[in-house]
Amino acid sequence: MDPYEGPLTDSEFEDLQAKIKQAAITGRISEPKLLMSYLMIALGIRPIQIASLKCKDFIQGPLAIDDHLLNVPRAKQKNTLDRSEFRLRKLNRELGDRLKSYIQTLSKKHSKKNTNIADLPMFPKERQHRFPDGPGFEFHCTAQAIGIKISRALNSLDLNSERLNGKTPITPVRLRRSFATRAAEEGWSSLIIAELMDHTDTRHVEVYAGLTTKIKAKFSRQIAFDLAPISQAFSGKIIASESDASRPGPSSRIIDLRIDRNGAPIASCGKNSQCDFSRPYACYNGCYDFEPWLDGPHEAALDHMLARREHLLATTDSKIAAINDRSILGCAQVILRCRELLEKK
Repeated sequence: MDPYEGPLTDSEFEDLQAKIKQAAITGRISEPKLLMSYLMIALGIRPIQIASLKCKDFIQGPLAIDDHLLNVPRAKQKNTLDRSEFRLRKLNRELGDRLKSYIQTLSKKHSKKNTNIADLPMFPKERQHRFPDGPGFEFHCTAQAIGIKISRALNSLDLNSERLNGKTPITPVRLRRSFATRAAEEGWSSLIIAELMDHTDTRHVEVYAGLTTKIKAKFSRQIAFDLAPISQAFSGKIIASESDASRPGPSSRIIDLRIDRNGAPIASCGKNSQCDFSRPYACYNGCYDFEPWLDGPHEAALDHMLARREHLLATTDSKIAAINDRSILGCAQVILRCRELLEKK
């Protein structure tokens, strides 16, 4: 891996985390630059996505134990701020609380200026230039300005590199490559990494991820539940009972004896024509006709798919084992939604 432009090693990354933590305590880096850096490291997003953020994109967790969320704008065009599409990302409690406090302070500061707080940039520039990036982006920094701020802030920390016998150069691109590499080392599939990094496909993921010999290719229940809200793999509708199905009746029931030997239905299928896809894998993986039952054996389905993944990993390779990762995430998403619906009853 390139010691100047490639992903950071474990030692370099740990040094980066330690130095940022120390800077947060001492105030060596301003709060906005600190949060920009944290967001890029934690989420692997681009400077242009940070530049497009508004204060209203922060979503506070409803309970004290809940994680906060951030509605991250997608980067549609290079060097152009855009807020037409978003991806919901989870923030850990520490980062979320810090961002919440910062936004509250920023809102109070600008409320005295009769500023519309809802449209306030999360990281505004001090003065409005004559030609803003477009309607709705007044006082937003450019992507280039955000990238420069992050680079200067982190390079001022004098990070050490065991590969260079000197300082570690930091750029936003290196942080994204480090994010992808660490995700790959944790066993996340190319599909998931591509989604997290806002790629439309997986073609460029290997470039960002770099070369790693530590691919673990694990996919636990916890990973599935953590990633399910991000992936949004499930596209059907959950029904309370078979009477709510688009096509109620035995012919539409989706049953898999590998999952439940008693033949308990997993869901109903709303499609009138013949389906040649593999059930229930294809069903959980974004099928709009999939209508899972609220009391269906989805937990057992998840266990079955995870066990099959482990078997494929042991008998084939990580690429084949990961082929149904999105189905696993869709199943986890169904489980989470069913839990929410049952709690409301």
